[in-house]
Amino acid sequence: MTRNRGYFYMVIAALLWSTAGVFLKMIDWHPLVTSSFRSAIAAMILWAFLRKEKLYHLQINCHTLLAGFCLGITTVLFVIANKITTAANAIMLQSVSPIFVLIFNAARTKTRPLTSDLWAVSMVLLGVFLFFLSDLAFGNILGNLSALLSGVLLAGAYVCTADASNLHAAMSGVLLGHLLSAVIPFLLMTPILFTPSSVVAILFLGIFQLGISYVLFSYAVQTCGSLAVSLLSMLEPICSPIWVALFVGEIPGSLALLGGMLVLITLFLRYIATAYATQNNSLS
Repeated sequence: MTRNRGYFYMVIAALLWSTAGVFLKMIDWHPLVTSSFRSAIAAMILWAFLRKEKLYHLQINCHTLLAGFCLGITTVLFVIANKITTAANAIMLQSVSPIFVLIFNAARTKTRPLTSDLWAVSMVLLGVFLFFLSDLAFGNILGNLSALLSGVLLAGAYVCTADASNLHAAMSGVLLGHLLSAVIPFLLMTPILFTPSSVVAILFLGIFQLGISYVLFSYAVQTCGSLAVSLLSMLEPICSPIWVALFVGEIPGSLALLGGMLVLITLFLRYIATAYATQNNSLS
């Protein structure tokens, strides 16, 4: 696994994550029920890939348990946030995860973040802010706090998964997270109306939007690192309205387009800078 392939995998993962908005509109279930079914299917996909790699058991250690806890609670909190505050607020507040990745990494390594990393995080967050500026509102305080905490825990999941010793450990942590986020909402299970559209949508969400995307994420984080994957994951909130525009006809405004361009340009420049630095290090 090369770093370039890791970047490619992470971009595909972010694009798959971004399809949630379109397919969730096809499911008329309680959000927590949808989240539970989606995570349960994703867990089966991850288990299938573990078996494909001839890994027949989960690695259970402090890193995988912490990664699983952070990821599982993140999913549930984000669903709750979307229910009790505006969707724009939920996405924007969860998007602070790169800041906390910087903080967690600095605390873990006892070193200051690089200036280039600080600039990259700042520009990406500014782009996401501009993208959702017209839709932001004060919102429900509890919902906003849930979204913010989901961003903090998502950063924790990125750092713990990046620290995993190998692919087996990384995928084990992700699988534990989906098992947790599948089990918790079952406590609030409500009657479900299965329709052809809802079955197709939940299968797509479980298999592709969460399952295969997190398989790709598990591969990518091994070579890209936690900050790179957290920055590339910002493609998700930027691309999500694009899918909605294509399939539903809701066109983003000019500020949103400006914010999206800022995110894409920043990620591209950071990729070029990283590739250049890597090449120089290999030659020296």
